[in-house]
Amino acid sequence: MSIENQNDAKAFYGRLFTVKSLLESNVQYGHSPRRWNPKMEKYIYGIQGGMHIINLKLTAIHLEKALRVLRDCASKGGKILFASTKKQASGIVSKYAAECNQFYMEGRWPGGVLTNWKTFSTSISKLDKYDKMLEVGEGGSLTKKERLILKREYENLLKLLAGIRHMNGIPSMLFVIGNIETRTAIQEAKKMKIPIISVVDTNANPEEIENIIPGNDDSRTAIELYCRLAKEAILEGLANPTADNRKNDYSKKESFSVDKSRNEKVKKLRSSVADPSKNLKPIKEVSDDKQPKVIKIDNVDDKN
Repeated sequence: MSIENQNDAKAFYGRLFTVKSLLESNVQYGHSPRRWNPKMEKYIYGIQGGMHIINLKLTAIHLEKALRVLRDCASKGGKILFASTKKQASGIVSKYAAECNQFYMEGRWPGGVLTNWKTFSTSISKLDKYDKMLEVGEGGSLTKKERLILKREYENLLKLLAGIRHMNGIPSMLFVIGNIETRTAIQEAKKMKIPIISVVDTNANPEEIENIIPGNDDSRTAIELYCRLAKEAILEGLANPTADNRKNDYSKKESFSVDKSRNEKVKKLRSSVADPSKNLKPIKEVSDDKQPKVIKIDNVDDKN
C-alpha cells in the first residue's frame, strides 16, 4: 500500500513518525471514562482496561498538521515558546526547546508572562545585573552575607526565567503539553492572539485550541515524542527560511483546504494511514445517555 509521505518529501508522517511509533510511545492511552470530556468523543475509539483509547489515526493526521504549522512558523523567523507545568514534562520541554534554539517555560507559569511582558523584561534585566555582580571580581565590595543573599535571589530568578531570558518579546506561537495544567498560559496567549498548538488528552476541552494533537499528556515517553517531533519540525523550518522571512506572516489556523495539492495529499494520508482500531477487538457495546457510545476492547496488537 502506498503511503502519502512517499510522494511528499516534506511530510512528517512516515518519515519521522508512524502510527506504530505513536503506539509504542503510549500516545493512545487516555483517562478513565469518569474523567472524560464529552467534547473529546470523536477522538476516542473505545475503552481498554478501564481507560479511554484514543484513535491514533486521527492523532497522526492532527500531528502532521501541527508539525507543518511549527515548521512554517520557524521558517518565517517566528519565536516558539514550549510550555508545560506538568511534572512529567520536567526536563523534557527545556531539553528539546534548547536543541532547536527556541524558548521554554516549565515547572510553574507565573501569571503575566505574555500579557505583562514589560514587567518580566525588568526581571530579566535584574537577572543580567545579578549575573554580572556575581562574576569573579565584580562582587568584591559585597560582604559574604550579601553575596549569599544575592546568589540565592539570582538562582530563584534564573530557575523561573532561564527559558525566556533571551526571548526579547512575546513569542509568535505557543506549543503546550497539558492544556488543563497550563490553562493560564493558554488564556494569556488567546488574549494576546498568539496561535496555540497543544496536546489534548481525553479529559480536556479541544475547542479552545486552534491546533490540537489528541493524545496522552501524562506519559514521559509520549511527551518526549511530541517534543522531539516539534524540535525536528522547527529545525527544518530554520534550515529552509522563506524568501521574505516575515516573522508574523503565517496562518494562525492552518487549513489544508486552501491548498488543493496539499488537500489531495491529506486525503491520501487519511486513506493510507494504518488504522489502529482494526487491531482492537470489540467485545461489548456500552450504551449510556450520559456517555458516548464506546467500545470495550481487550488488547492492543503492537505488531502493526
